[in-house]
Amino acid sequence: MIADEQSSTPADYHYQGELKVDPISGFIKASWQIDVLNLKISTVRFFLRNTLGHIEVSGSSILNKSISQFKGMENFWAIDITLEKNVGAQHISISYDGILIPEPMDNKINSIKADSIELNVDSLWYPIDATFSKTLTVDLDIEIGKDWVGVSSGEFSKIDKGLNLTNHHAALNIPFALSNSFMITKKYGFTVYDLRNTSKGLDELIATASFCKKYLDDLYGTKQKLPSARLLLTTRQSSGYARNNYIVFTDVSNTKPIPQTKFVCHEMAHFWSSAGKFDTVDNWLNEAFAEYVGIMAVRKRYGESDYNKLISGYRKQIKGKELSAIWIAGETERKSYLVQYRKGPVALFWLETTLGRELFGKFIKHYMVNSIATTPELISALEEIAGSSVTERFVSILGEYSSNGDKPRE
Repeated sequence: MIADEQSSTPADYHYQGELKVDPISGFIKASWQIDVLNLKISTVRFFLRNTLGHIEVSGSSILNKSISQFKGMENFWAIDITLEKNVGAQHISISYDGILIPEPMDNKINSIKADSIELNVDSLWYPIDATFSKTLTVDLDIEIGKDWVGVSSGEFSKIDKGLNLTNHHAALNIPFALSNSFMITKKYGFTVYDLRNTSKGLDELIATASFCKKYLDDLYGTKQKLPSARLLLTTRQSSGYARNNYIVFTDVSNTKPIPQTKFVCHEMAHFWSSAGKFDTVDNWLNEAFAEYVGIMAVRKRYGESDYNKLISGYRKQIKGKELSAIWIAGETERKSYLVQYRKGPVALFWLETTLGRELFGKFIKHYMVNSIATTPELISALEEIAGSSVTERFVSILGEYSSNGDKPRE
């Protein structure tokens, strides 16, 4: 899952906008004023889905602008803008319209239907900085029927034309879901927005979320505890994700307890495990630590046998695969799924086995509560806690290419 978490640092942009959606046809019409708050930004490329048209770009401090497509990114418009320098805050106005998703997307996450809408960054429904690493705040009016309800990592409120979405915390994108037929359940501090026509699996999910919150708060809530979560239940069979306290699930009607526990605790762990820059090699920190915390939660809830089965399964998944190193000094490229979600947790399993649970617990808590963002920072913390010998071996494991799925070589 992608770790896209809200930041306490100032945002690079503020998006003030209006969005009109026709749920029947899938037609959208949007207009934005984008305030460039990061004064270091003088050139910017925005991506926007190529199914949208009538694109208008303006701004008093824009020196040059162009709208084009280029090889390798044919599904998107590239909106390139050059701004005046040293003139303070800049404002860019962008408007467009069109049928956003004429054909269903492969992962079915982004969709506009007669009774529900789910959008996130994957559909590029709004112009996003092409680096995918700049943060934003948002104030968006959505013109939709009066009986529609919204859920997001931000806050929804009713307005005359429909809904207003605001998020004053710097985040990487603007995800939300709307429906005129949510089944809403509030229990144990969680609010569940259910798009299914059944309550099957709902109580089990809430119990799992409650377990994960207590387990994680007890371990890592020294400085800040998990906020109340909003859980969206969809009808699809794959592709869940989390954006801060907004967690999106597939159909949980028949989800088994162990994978559900691992998934929920993984996503909640991203509240702490999210400081690594997501589009770089250091995203392995975000994902491997959250995944291993999910495995540890299974051990806590169901015992050693199920924990060991998960580790064994991860080893089998990477055995015989030609995989890159998890991390080598000087590398910058984000790693593959198997490296981040399987090879990384296996390396952490080795570290816990070597250190013992008490010392490893101290190390992982230090990582989580101090928002360690880079692998060199992690290595320094490990050396301080565990000493140079173990640290050198762990760095060697991070740098190993491929994997036979067995315990790292001694």
